Amino acid sequence: MAGPRPGHYRFRGIKAKFRSIADGAKRCGAEVTAGHIFAILKIFKSDVGFSPQQTSSGRARAIIITKSFITKESPSMSKVSPCLWFDGEAEEAANLYVSLLPDSRIDRIQKNLVDGPAGKAGSVLVVQFTLAGQEYLALNGGMRFEYTHAVSFKIDCADQAEVDRLWDTLSSNGGSVERCGWLRDRFGVCWQIVPSVLPKLLGGSDRGGAERAMKAMLQMGKLDIAELQKAYEGRSAA
Repeated sequence: MAGPRPGHYRFRGIKAKFRSIADGAKRCGAEVTAGHIFAILKIFKSDVGFSPQQTSSGRARAIIITKSFITKESPSMSKVSPCLWFDGEAEEAANLYVSLLPDSRIDRIQKNLVDGPAGKAGSVLVVQFTLAGQEYLALNGGMRFEYTHAVSFKIDCADQAEVDRLWDTLSSNGGSVERCGWLRDRFGVCWQIVPSVLPKLLGGSDRGGAERAMKAMLQMGKLDIAELQKAYEGRSAA
């Protein structure tokens, strides 16, 4: 059987694929036509050599590019994003944070165009990064402001191994540990390293068990899931 003619896409069910991308783009708030999607598919075939329907990441990218193609806008950050202030350490901090969790990355680095309070021309001004799917800004503001416990970042940990890894990484190289799962990293940012089981232990149906778990937690620095569970169940600590 002869292969497809030059310029034709080599996949089946193209109408269904058009519809799939169109539906996704509409969920993003974009009105699309078959002509728009055809243009996007051409971009994918020429730029990366595969149909965006072959992978979920390809489909997601097709939706983003389709929206920006139609609206003539570049993909933007979340409507609300935390901005962390640093004194020349923004890129170093962002690189540490994106190393901690899946779905994390450096998205964009903006440098100073001229000398100013934030630094010399060519130095890093802003780092846009994603941490566990949430977008953040790290800003070099040109002076130091100390962080307080009024704002902290809680990481939900699936097991003790994740608690241990994050606790050790964030408290190392000048960080400091505190009580009840709190710590400061070496940049002064406050974190809570919390096992996902904790709310069940502190808010369980056994009132006495919850009180014992609370008392045990108040004596801890890094939270120990096994010891918290023992306290909840009324067993003696090892």
